[in-house]
Amino acid sequence: MTKTITVIGYGNVGRVLVNLLLGSSHHIHLNILDPADWLTGAFLDLEHALGMQPNKRVHFNDQQLFESSDYVFFTAGTPSKHGSSRLTTVKDNTQLVKDLFLGKDLNPNMCVIAITNPVDVITAAIFKYSNLPWNQVVGTGTYLDSQRFSYHLAQLTGTDYRDVNALILGEHGESFAPILSQSSYSGKPLMEGSKFTPTVTDRALYQTHHAAFEIRKTEPGTSMAVSHCALRIMEYFEDEVERHIPASVLLNDVWTKKLELAHPICMSVPVVISSKGLEIPDPLELKNSELSALKRSAQVLLEYQGFLV
Repeated sequence: MTKTITVIGYGNVGRVLVNLLLGSSHHIHLNILDPADWLTGAFLDLEHALGMQPNKRVHFNDQQLFESSDYVFFTAGTPSKHGSSRLTTVKDNTQLVKDLFLGKDLNPNMCVIAITNPVDVITAAIFKYSNLPWNQVVGTGTYLDSQRFSYHLAQLTGTDYRDVNALILGEHGESFAPILSQSSYSGKPLMEGSKFTPTVTDRALYQTHHAAFEIRKTEPGTSMAVSHCALRIMEYFEDEVERHIPASVLLNDVWTKKLELAHPICMSVPVVISSKGLEIPDPLELKNSELSALKRSAQVLLEYQGFLV
Protein backbone atom coordinates (compact mmCIF):
# COMPACT_ATOMS: atom_id res chain seq x y z
CA MET A 1 0.00 0.00 0.00
CA THR A 2 1.34 3.43 -0.96
CA LYS A 3 1.80 5.88 1.90
CA THR A 4 1.83 9.65 1.61
CA ILE A 5 4.61 11.06 3.77
CA THR A 6 5.57 14.69 4.32
CA VAL A 7 8.95 15.72 5.67
CA ILE A 8 8.80 19.27 7.00
CA GLY A 9 12.25 20.81 6.79
CA TYR A 10 15.10 19.85 4.47
CA GLY A 11 18.04 20.62 6.71
CA ASN A 12 20.51 18.10 8.10
CA VAL A 13 17.92 15.83 9.70
CA GLY A 14 15.41 16.24 6.89
CA ARG A 15 17.95 15.18 4.27
CA VAL A 16 19.02 12.08 6.17
CA LEU A 17 15.40 11.13 6.75
CA VAL A 18 14.51 11.61 3.08
CA ASN A 19 17.45 9.41 2.06
CA LEU A 20 16.34 6.71 4.51
CA LEU A 21 12.79 6.84 3.18
CA LEU A 22 13.93 6.68 -0.43
CA GLY A 23 16.19 3.76 0.39
CA SER A 24 13.41 1.83 2.13
CA SER A 25 11.15 -0.78 0.53
CA HIS A 26 8.02 1.29 1.18
CA HIS A 27 5.86 2.52 -1.67
CA ILE A 28 5.83 6.25 -0.97
CA HIS A 29 4.49 9.52 -2.24
CA LEU A 30 7.04 11.76 -0.52
CA ASN A 31 6.37 15.45 -0.06
CA ILE A 32 9.17 17.75 1.13
CA LEU A 33 7.90 20.94 2.70
CA ASP A 34 10.58 23.63 2.81
CA PRO A 35 10.15 26.88 0.83
CA ALA A 36 13.77 28.11 1.14
CA ASP A 37 14.98 29.49 -2.21
CA TRP A 38 18.46 28.06 -1.75
CA LEU A 39 17.11 24.48 -1.89
CA THR A 40 16.25 24.48 -5.61
CA GLY A 41 19.57 22.85 -6.47
CA ALA A 42 19.19 20.22 -3.75
CA PHE A 43 15.68 19.40 -4.97
CA LEU A 44 16.91 19.06 -8.57
CA ASP A 45 19.71 16.77 -7.41
CA LEU A 46 17.15 14.63 -5.62
CA GLU A 47 14.89 14.46 -8.67
CA HIS A 48 17.76 13.04 -10.73
CA ALA A 49 17.73 9.96 -8.50
CA LEU A 50 14.06 9.14 -8.96
CA GLY A 51 14.60 6.94 -11.99
CA MET A 52 16.26 4.46 -9.65
CA GLN A 53 13.27 4.54 -7.26
CA PRO A 54 10.37 3.05 -9.25
CA ASN A 55 8.09 2.75 -6.19
CA LYS A 56 8.65 6.37 -5.06
CA ARG A 57 7.22 9.70 -6.12
CA VAL A 58 8.63 12.96 -4.78
CA HIS A 59 6.83 16.28 -4.54
CA PHE A 60 7.95 19.64 -3.20
CA ASN A 61 5.96 22.10 -1.08
CA ASP A 62 2.59 20.55 -1.90
CA GLN A 63 0.20 21.84 0.74
CA GLN A 64 -2.59 19.47 -0.25
CA LEU A 65 -0.31 16.45 0.09
CA PHE A 66 0.84 17.71 3.49
CA GLU A 67 -2.72 17.97 4.77
CA SER A 68 -3.64 14.51 3.42
CA SER A 69 -0.46 12.75 4.58
CA ASP A 70 -0.47 9.46 6.45
CA TYR A 71 2.75 10.43 8.22
CA VAL A 72 4.42 13.78 8.82
CA PHE A 73 7.98 14.13 10.10
CA PHE A 74 8.58 17.52 11.68
CA THR A 75 12.27 18.43 11.35
CA ALA A 76 12.05 22.17 10.68
CA GLY A 77 13.08 24.97 13.00
CA THR A 78 15.87 26.99 14.50
CA PRO A 79 18.62 24.74 15.88
CA SER A 80 19.98 25.39 19.35
CA LYS A 81 23.42 26.96 19.46
CA HIS A 82 26.47 24.91 20.37
CA GLY A 83 26.71 24.55 24.14
CA SER A 84 23.20 25.88 24.86
CA SER A 85 20.12 24.09 26.17
CA ARG A 86 17.66 22.68 23.65
CA LEU A 87 15.01 24.76 25.42
CA THR A 88 16.47 28.03 24.12
CA THR A 89 14.62 27.76 20.79
CA VAL A 90 11.12 27.33 22.26
CA LYS A 91 9.54 30.58 21.05
CA ASP A 92 10.62 30.45 17.40
CA ASN A 93 9.97 26.76 16.89
CA THR A 94 6.56 26.64 18.60
CA GLN A 95 5.47 29.61 16.47
CA LEU A 96 6.51 27.68 13.37
CA VAL A 97 4.38 24.74 14.51
CA LYS A 98 1.41 27.05 15.00
CA ASP A 99 1.84 28.60 11.55
CA LEU A 100 2.01 25.19 9.87
CA PHE A 101 -0.72 23.27 11.70
CA LEU A 102 -3.32 25.65 13.11
CA GLY A 103 -6.57 25.70 11.16
CA LYS A 104 -5.48 23.16 8.54
CA ASP A 105 -7.82 20.48 7.22
CA LEU A 106 -5.62 17.56 8.22
CA ASN A 107 -6.16 13.89 7.51
CA PRO A 108 -7.81 12.71 10.78
CA ASN A 109 -5.69 9.54 10.70
CA MET A 110 -2.41 11.42 10.24
CA CYS A 111 0.47 10.51 12.53
CA VAL A 112 3.01 13.24 13.24
CA ILE A 113 6.51 12.35 14.42
CA ALA A 114 8.37 15.29 15.97
CA ILE A 115 12.15 15.55 15.84
CA THR A 116 12.81 19.30 16.13
CA ASN A 117 14.10 20.50 19.50
CA PRO A 118 13.01 21.13 22.11
CA VAL A 119 11.23 17.97 21.02
CA ASP A 120 8.97 17.59 24.07
CA VAL A 121 7.65 21.14 23.73
CA ILE A 122 7.34 20.78 19.94
CA THR A 123 5.36 17.55 20.42
CA ALA A 124 3.02 19.41 22.77
CA ALA A 125 2.63 22.28 20.30
CA ILE A 126 1.83 19.91 17.42
CA PHE A 127 -0.77 18.17 19.57
CA LYS A 128 -2.39 21.49 20.47
CA TYR A 129 -2.38 23.19 17.07
CA SER A 130 -3.06 20.16 14.85
CA ASN A 131 -6.12 19.07 16.82
CA LEU A 132 -5.10 15.45 16.22
CA PRO A 133 -5.68 12.76 18.86
CA TRP A 134 -2.91 12.50 21.46
CA ASN A 135 -1.85 9.03 20.31
CA GLN A 136 -1.15 10.26 16.77
CA VAL A 137 1.46 12.80 17.86
CA VAL A 138 4.76 11.42 19.12
CA GLY A 139 8.25 12.83 19.57
CA THR A 140 11.51 10.93 19.31
CA GLY A 141 12.33 12.18 22.82
CA THR A 142 14.53 9.95 24.96
CA TYR A 143 14.35 7.10 22.47
CA LEU A 144 17.54 8.69 21.14
CA ASP A 145 19.04 9.17 24.61
CA SER A 146 18.32 5.54 25.48
CA GLN A 147 20.04 4.37 22.30
CA ARG A 148 23.05 6.56 23.08
CA PHE A 149 23.21 5.32 26.68
CA SER A 150 23.03 1.70 25.53
CA TYR A 151 25.84 2.32 23.03
CA HIS A 152 28.18 3.96 25.54
CA LEU A 153 27.53 1.27 28.17
CA ALA A 154 28.46 -1.37 25.60
CA GLN A 155 31.57 0.52 24.49
CA LEU A 156 32.83 0.96 28.03
CA THR A 157 32.34 -2.72 28.91
CA GLY A 158 33.33 -4.33 25.62
CA THR A 159 29.90 -5.91 25.20
CA ASP A 160 27.63 -6.12 22.18
CA TYR A 161 25.44 -3.00 22.09
CA ARG A 162 22.56 -5.11 20.77
CA ASP A 163 22.47 -6.91 24.12
CA VAL A 164 22.19 -3.68 26.13
CA ASN A 165 18.74 -2.15 26.58
CA ALA A 166 19.18 0.97 28.69
CA LEU A 167 16.29 3.27 29.55
CA ILE A 168 16.15 7.05 29.91
CA LEU A 169 12.89 8.92 30.45
CA GLY A 170 11.77 12.53 30.91
CA GLU A 171 13.08 15.48 28.94
CA HIS A 172 15.22 15.00 25.88
CA GLY A 173 17.69 17.47 27.30
CA GLU A 174 19.51 18.62 30.39
CA SER A 175 17.17 17.02 32.94
CA PHE A 176 16.71 13.54 31.49
CA ALA A 177 16.22 10.75 34.04
CA PRO A 178 18.16 7.46 33.69
CA ILE A 179 16.13 4.46 34.83
CA LEU A 180 18.79 1.88 35.68
CA SER A 181 16.37 -0.35 37.59
CA GLN A 182 14.49 -1.02 34.33
CA SER A 183 17.57 -1.32 32.09
CA SER A 184 18.82 -4.74 31.03
CA TYR A 185 21.72 -6.69 29.57
CA SER A 186 20.99 -9.93 27.68
CA GLY A 187 17.48 -9.86 29.09
CA LYS A 188 18.62 -9.64 32.72
CA PRO A 189 18.63 -6.60 35.02
CA LEU A 190 21.58 -4.41 34.09
CA MET A 191 22.70 -3.78 37.66
CA GLU A 192 22.85 -7.48 38.51
CA GLY A 193 25.86 -7.96 36.25
CA SER A 194 29.39 -7.29 37.43
CA LYS A 195 30.31 -5.30 34.31
CA PHE A 196 28.01 -2.33 34.85
CA THR A 197 29.46 -0.76 37.96
CA PRO A 198 28.44 2.72 39.20
CA THR A 199 31.68 4.06 37.71
CA VAL A 200 30.78 2.63 34.31
CA THR A 201 27.17 3.83 34.38
CA ASP A 202 28.20 7.31 35.52
CA ARG A 203 30.75 7.54 32.71
CA ALA A 204 28.22 6.31 30.15
CA LEU A 205 25.68 8.86 31.37
CA TYR A 206 28.26 11.63 31.06
CA GLN A 207 28.99 10.58 27.49
CA THR A 208 25.28 10.38 26.71
CA HIS A 209 24.64 13.81 28.18
CA HIS A 210 27.47 15.34 26.15
CA ALA A 211 26.87 13.36 22.94
CA ALA A 212 25.38 16.26 21.00
CA PHE A 213 28.26 18.54 22.03
CA GLU A 214 30.81 15.96 20.85
CA ILE A 215 29.06 15.51 17.52
CA ARG A 216 28.93 19.25 16.96
CA LYS A 217 32.67 19.53 17.24
CA THR A 218 32.86 18.37 13.63
CA GLU A 219 29.24 18.34 12.43
CA PRO A 220 26.59 21.06 12.16
CA GLY A 221 24.35 18.98 14.40
CA THR A 222 23.08 15.51 15.18
CA SER A 223 21.17 13.92 12.33
CA MET A 224 21.81 10.23 11.69
CA ALA A 225 20.72 8.45 14.87
CA VAL A 226 17.64 10.61 15.49
CA SER A 227 16.51 10.09 11.89
CA HIS A 228 16.74 6.34 12.39
CA CYS A 229 14.69 6.69 15.60
CA ALA A 230 12.01 8.63 13.74
CA LEU A 231 11.86 6.14 10.88
CA ARG A 232 11.61 3.22 13.29
CA ILE A 233 8.63 4.86 15.00
CA MET A 234 6.82 5.07 11.66
CA GLU A 235 7.68 1.47 10.87
CA TYR A 236 6.44 0.33 14.28
CA PHE A 237 3.06 1.92 13.50
CA GLU A 238 2.95 -0.27 10.38
CA ASP A 239 3.90 -3.55 12.11
CA GLU A 240 1.65 -5.99 13.94
CA VAL A 241 4.42 -6.69 16.45
CA GLU A 242 4.18 -4.53 19.58
CA ARG A 243 7.31 -2.45 20.22
CA HIS A 244 8.13 -1.06 23.64
CA ILE A 245 10.15 2.16 23.49
CA PRO A 246 10.45 5.45 25.35
CA ALA A 247 8.94 8.33 23.38
CA SER A 248 7.53 11.79 24.00
CA VAL A 249 3.74 11.81 24.21
CA LEU A 250 0.99 13.62 26.07
CA LEU A 251 0.91 12.05 29.51
CA ASN A 252 -2.24 10.30 30.63
CA ASP A 253 -3.93 10.95 33.98
CA VAL A 254 -2.02 8.15 35.71
CA TRP A 255 1.41 9.54 34.81
CA THR A 256 0.28 13.13 35.44
CA LYS A 257 -0.78 12.18 38.96
CA LYS A 258 2.32 10.06 39.59
CA LEU A 259 4.58 12.97 38.64
CA GLU A 260 2.47 15.45 40.67
CA LEU A 261 1.89 17.76 37.71
CA ALA A 262 -0.65 20.58 37.61
CA HIS A 263 -1.72 19.50 34.11
CA PRO A 264 -0.63 16.95 31.47
CA ILE A 265 2.53 17.67 29.48
CA CYS A 266 4.45 15.93 26.73
CA MET A 267 7.56 14.06 27.81
CA SER A 268 9.09 10.64 27.33
CA VAL A 269 7.59 7.65 29.10
CA PRO A 270 7.42 4.01 28.00
CA VAL A 271 4.91 3.47 25.19
CA VAL A 272 3.75 0.54 23.09
CA ILE A 273 3.47 1.06 19.32
CA SER A 274 2.05 -1.29 16.70
CA SER A 275 -0.43 -1.28 13.84
CA LYS A 276 -3.10 -1.14 16.56
CA GLY A 277 -1.84 2.33 17.47
CA LEU A 278 0.03 3.87 20.38
CA GLU A 279 -0.69 3.07 24.01
CA ILE A 280 0.76 4.10 27.35
CA PRO A 281 1.05 1.08 29.64
CA ASP A 282 0.84 1.30 33.42
CA PRO A 283 3.76 3.23 34.91
CA LEU A 284 6.92 1.30 35.76
CA GLU A 285 7.91 0.56 39.32
CA LEU A 286 10.70 3.04 39.92
CA LYS A 287 13.19 3.54 42.70
CA ASN A 288 12.55 6.62 44.82
CA SER A 289 15.63 8.34 43.39
CA GLU A 290 14.49 7.60 39.82
CA LEU A 291 10.99 8.88 40.46
CA SER A 292 12.39 12.03 42.05
CA ALA A 293 14.62 12.63 39.01
CA LEU A 294 11.67 12.10 36.69
CA LYS A 295 9.56 14.54 38.68
CA ARG A 296 12.30 17.17 38.41
CA SER A 297 12.47 16.64 34.67
CA ALA A 298 8.70 16.98 34.40
CA GLN A 299 8.75 20.26 36.33
CA VAL A 300 11.32 21.68 33.92
CA LEU A 301 9.05 20.87 30.98
CA LEU A 302 5.91 22.05 32.75
CA GLU A 303 7.28 25.60 32.72
CA TYR A 304 7.45 25.56 28.91
CA GLN A 305 4.14 23.82 28.21
CA GLY A 306 1.68 26.17 29.88
CA PHE A 307 -0.02 26.67 26.50
CA LEU A 308 -1.56 23.20 26.88
CA VAL A 309 -3.88 24.40 29.65
